[in-house]
Amino acid sequence: LIQSKWVGDSEKNIRRLFVQFEKISRMMDNPPILLINEADQLFSKRFGSTKSSVDVMHNSMQNLLLEGLESFKGLLIATTNHITSFDKAYSRRFHLKLELPLPGKRERKKLWDLHLPKSIPGADEIDITELSSVYNLTGGQISVIVKNAVTQAASRIGKKQKLEISDLHKFCDIEKYTMFDRNISDIGFAVS
Repeated sequence: LIQSKWVGDSEKNIRRLFVQFEKISRMMDNPPILLINEADQLFSKRFGSTKSSVDVMHNSMQNLLLEGLESFKGLLIATTNHITSFDKAYSRRFHLKLELPLPGKRERKKLWDLHLPKSIPGADEIDITELSSVYNLTGGQISVIVKNAVTQAASRIGKKQKLEISDLHKFCDIEKYTMFDRNISDIGFAVS
């Protein structure tokens, strides 16, 4: 963990991260990749005016991270779905920035095929073309949907323990209506 509740520890942890990575890299023929998932948590915007000691510490951490990246010798991959929360000073420290859009229909079909192996009873009868056309989902969502649908199918009593397209539709709809980033206007009352 980088961030600490103890004053000064977060800064020490940032320094330690870069020092440890450099030590490990020197010991290896094929240096590792430093992966920072949900990087927006670390690379957030600095405060223009510091109103508290916490703000000062936050800005200090950002400055140490910027310095560390400036002299970083290695491959760093940072992932986020909140790029707007990054401090703009990080932009030039990343040599390549890739945006991965939501998968299109063709990619979704491949994702359904990947997450729905034929070893699952009933999977060979599922029309993944229909699912990939109807539902605009990510690979992670498809994975969760398949797990939920397979669990439901396996929990049925008797010979109906095979996966059916209705199981997948059910969990696709649940995912669609419970997504955190869905359009809030879907909630409410219809007046006729």
